[in-house]
Amino acid sequence: MSSEKLEALLERIAVALERLADQSNSRIVVTEASRRRSAVEEITDDFKSSASPPPSPILEPFLNSRGIQIKSRPAEDASDPVIDSLSLYLGERYDALSGLLSKIKRAMQTGMPITESLKGRSQQDVSTVCQFCTRLHEIAFLEQYKYFRSPTYLITAKATTLPRA
Repeated sequence: MSSEKLEALLERIAVALERLADQSNSRIVVTEASRRRSAVEEITDDFKSSASPPPSPILEPFLNSRGIQIKSRPAEDASDPVIDSLSLYLGERYDALSGLLSKIKRAMQTGMPITESLKGRSQQDVSTVCQFCTRLHEIAFLEQYKYFRSPTYLITAKATTLPRA
């Protein structure tokens, strides 16, 4: 990934973090399905009780060098490690997931269903996209998810419209 793409991506992350911090005081709705997810249940109370996450040794100096000031850091909650895991997966496989990601973001705003054709994509890309969608479905980020194998190679999904997502 080029440094320009990385810088643009980090700027988008910083903006999203600021929005999340602004919304941290709003009421959070959690579905029963997301409460039951085993990944979230395995997180200990230590994560829930931490006052604020430690400063990032890499991200904070980078943002400061670009003139971006961190206003506040919301406290971690039990889902943070799960979201961090998904973020890492997305970042490592961004080329394969970027098209789907833009469709998910659009669908979260409109509530419309998502369709993604994987026809002509490599087996590795198909596997990556299917694994990502499965993980999103497991944590109730995708309300519905279905992959149609050969000959259609099509994903259909519906993203949740919950504010927490």
